[in-house]
Amino acid sequence: MARKVLHRHQAAADHMTAVQVRLGQMLAKRVTPACIKAGDLVWMDSKHTPNDVPNKLSAQWFGPFQVLEVQGAQAILDLRPSFGKTHKRINMSRLKFFEGWDAELGESDTAPEPLLGHDGVIHYKIKRICNVRTHKKVRELWVEWQGYDQS
Repeated sequence: MARKVLHRHQAAADHMTAVQVRLGQMLAKRVTPACIKAGDLVWMDSKHTPNDVPNKLSAQWFGPFQVLEVQGAQAILDLRPSFGKTHKRINMSRLKFFEGWDAELGESDTAPEPLLGHDGVIHYKIKRICNVRTHKKVRELWVEWQGYDQS
């Protein structure tokens, strides 16, 4: 009986070792080592970047930024001062490579061209949209504006 228990214990240990090896092989297929080097251009995920625009309305990726240094799973980026308190040390999972054809699309964090009014003249500059709602089939829009455009 003792030999039977010992064999079952040995079989369970062998089974656990085989499962760990199989799990390691599965993870090795999914995980690719980071091949970002200093000097590369990358896009940064905007999910955890502090800004006053709701996530739904902001760009998904900011950039491109140049990688200054790579330390393990982190990259130190050359961020512009407009990013404020955003830390320059970013995890690799929040970055994606900048491709050559991305340059044709322009930068994602540039302000769009102002819209013209119905008469073809810009009447005012909108600083930000505060709120929008539809009340009694009439669309109401609350904006914070900078003033009249003198040009």
